[in-house]
Amino acid sequence: MSGLELQVEFADVPALVQEFESNLRHGRAFVRAAVEAEALSNCQLILVHPQSRQELALGAQIVFVGPGGASQGVGVELRPFDDATRERLRAFVLDPHDAEALESEPAAAGDGGQSITLEAPSALASEAFAPTGAAPSQPAGEPSEDQRDPDPDTFNSVPDEASDGALDEVDPERLRGPTRNEIVRKLSLTEQQKLARSGELQDRVLLERYFGKNVWEHLLRNPRLTVPEVARIARKGTVPRPLLDLIVDNNAWIQAPPVRRALLGNTRVSYEGIVKLLRITPKQELKSIHKTTAYPNSVREAARKLLGQ
Repeated sequence: MSGLELQVEFADVPALVQEFESNLRHGRAFVRAAVEAEALSNCQLILVHPQSRQELALGAQIVFVGPGGASQGVGVELRPFDDATRERLRAFVLDPHDAEALESEPAAAGDGGQSITLEAPSALASEAFAPTGAAPSQPAGEPSEDQRDPDPDTFNSVPDEASDGALDEVDPERLRGPTRNEIVRKLSLTEQQKLARSGELQDRVLLERYFGKNVWEHLLRNPRLTVPEVARIARKGTVPRPLLDLIVDNNAWIQAPPVRRALLGNTRVSYEGIVKLLRITPKQELKSIHKTTAYPNSVREAARKLLGQ
């Protein structure tokens, strides 16, 4: 059944982040629903962002078909699952518009296939992976295998060094499961900043969403920070200039086109920063910047001068 499409919707952003941490970043997904499918057949996994409603289509192969009951559902592996796919997934979790800009792989599903819309697991809901409008397939109160706590190595909710710092009083287990976002929201300023400096992706997404400017500098000092996260901060018009200078001074970050575009579109970046960014921009892109009215006049004029050299 090569034309099967599995469209997965999420209850909220924390649910999307948790699914990414536990499954998607490992190249797999499990859809708990009654689906007529054959093992080893190709399909297309379509993720729907809960806020923007942007869609991300990924090629996949069905590797498991549950017979029913507690094991009812379909397990898939992303095909191909390479660095480009990983980056598209990360961008989609953080900002689905960034994911659109990344080069996508051809979809594995053929035309005219069956399309099924499903609801992915929610960090705040007990009926994980249940199809929209359907009742859960396992008895009430009895968690399925996918709903039990993941392997500790999968969720690294609290940094190891928190044991001697301001997060001493925060029980790592309380940051798991349904109350994770609630616990993060209640962190003190010191706890927010320490977690921002060393937390995993799910922590960083929640911290940036809830506390914004309180954690931007500390997020930028987190060695795990990804390009889409940096670009997300760089495009914000309320980020102080010293933090934008910090991004501009990081040669590894500004080599990434999404970060450069975000900085060049931010009117708070200094003229010196603009020139530095444009000097490492390919000539063809400089021509586009010069003609694109979405960029500030100072950026377009600087691009024109560089093209005239």
